[in-house]
Amino acid sequence: MAHCATSSLTVDAPGFARQPTAALTRRIARGDQAAFASFYEAWFDRAVALARRVLREAGDDEALDVAQDVMVRAAMRLPPLRDEAAVTAWMARVVYTVAIDRVRQRLRRAARERAVARREDDDVADAAADVARREQLDWLRGALLELPEADRRFVLERFGGVASLAELGRSFGMTGHAFSGRIRRALTRLREMANEVFDV
Repeated sequence: MAHCATSSLTVDAPGFARQPTAALTRRIARGDQAAFASFYEAWFDRAVALARRVLREAGDDEALDVAQDVMVRAAMRLPPLRDEAAVTAWMARVVYTVAIDRVRQRLRRAARERAVARREDDDVADAAADVARREQLDWLRGALLELPEADRRFVLERFGGVASLAELGRSFGMTGHAFSGRIRRALTRLREMANEVFDV
């Protein structure tokens, strides 16, 4: 992240002072391409240097991109300025703004990429869980067939309907308590079988 204040972003501009700054910026504001070409030549490298100071951890490519964006802003928005100090202050402020905007964009992009990666991981995990559930249901169907027929009927009736234990017990000619015991034993057997297969 950038760690530099605009007040410390100053660059000497020897040579540029020889040109009439106020007149040159007025010409740029009017759209004079020749005036802007002179300004670009005088300030592009300085804009790169300023960008490097703001983007301390970034590479030269990003500093060049920032400088190019700054020069585009200068072409469109550079106001008439009274002297070289005003030009330097304006450029420092714009370089800082553009550089920080780029840092924020990079951080947002990285956050989006992490979010996409997390969603993809979640999708993979969900798909794996679905496969596991299907495998377990397939196993359960087979395991039920291995139970004694009466136990299988008890389990299917108990978990396939809404009747109470007492009601189910009466339908099989036993008390609800006795029916519950038969269900418990059947489920214990299924649990033992599941332990052998799934290590649960």
